[in-house]
Amino acid sequence: MTPDNCAVIFIDPNAGLSQGVADQDFIGYYNGVKALTEIAAFWKLPVIISTPYDDRSIGPIFKFIEDILPNATYTDKVGVTSAFD
Repeated sequence: MTPDNCAVIFIDPNAGLSQGVADQDFIGYYNGVKALTEIAAFWKLPVIISTPYDDRSIGPIFKFIEDILPNATYTDKVGVTSAFD
């Protein structure tokens, strides 16, 4: 695994949105996202963060992501993605 042959993509890692994760508890989810963040930083992997909710009531992305990966690439999704679209 090198920065030339892989990347890490975080899709909607928002603090508020993560409350809706139902297949594990919040602490487990939080720790998993933090571990992946630290792995990406350790291996100096390219990181892309996608979210439509950065400035809305659902909350910003987890603060530790910005702290650990200050050079990540951010992309704003236009509108809200719906499973029914």
